[in-house]
Amino acid sequence: RMPPAGRFPKKISTCQTGQFICYKTGQLYLLTTPGGPKNMKNETLKVVNSALPKIQDRLKFCFMKKIGILSDTHGRMPAKALDVFKEADAIFHAGDIGSLSIIEALESIGPVYAVSGNMDGSGIRRRFPRKDLIEIGRYCFYLIHEPHLLDIEPATAGVHCVVFGHTHVPFKEERDGVLFINPGSASLPGYKNPPTVALCSLDRQGIKAEIVSL
Repeated sequence: RMPPAGRFPKKISTCQTGQFICYKTGQLYLLTTPGGPKNMKNETLKVVNSALPKIQDRLKFCFMKKIGILSDTHGRMPAKALDVFKEADAIFHAGDIGSLSIIEALESIGPVYAVSGNMDGSGIRRRFPRKDLIEIGRYCFYLIHEPHLLDIEPATAGVHCVVFGHTHVPFKEERDGVLFINPGSASLPGYKNPPTVALCSLDRQGIKAEIVSL
């Protein structure tokens, strides 16, 4: 539906080049010619309904603040992890999920992105890939379970953060401008570590992560 002549959504934020979403209505608008928000009054805005299904997930994350990260639950979902994630805008699971009930519990909080691990059964492997590339706002995350199967050069590929699991040992390190995060195991920690998860905060300055003991 076109806005009335001479009237345009007041609160607009750039999602991609030439694409804008209205905070109030959630509708996606596309400038018919190149231009930014400052030129909106001189442009005709068009609702692009056909594009919405393809970028629906991306639009949901345009203004994300916090991501909950966990791995290696092996069918066990600690209640403390759900409490840590209660204000998360989305959740990443880095594999060895163990049961689809884990995903259902996490989905009660928000959208869940997950990969399957080497110990996951066929039901989970059919639903989730072994690796996934996730774009959230200006940031790109590479999600994989086993770190030795990493098949890209993250910095060259434009990846800002690699999330992995498998070792059951929490890890956080920046290499060549790329943040690597292993949240550890939320239910079966190794090497006398406590159960752990991770929290990521996104803002214009970058990605900040912390390991949280349960």
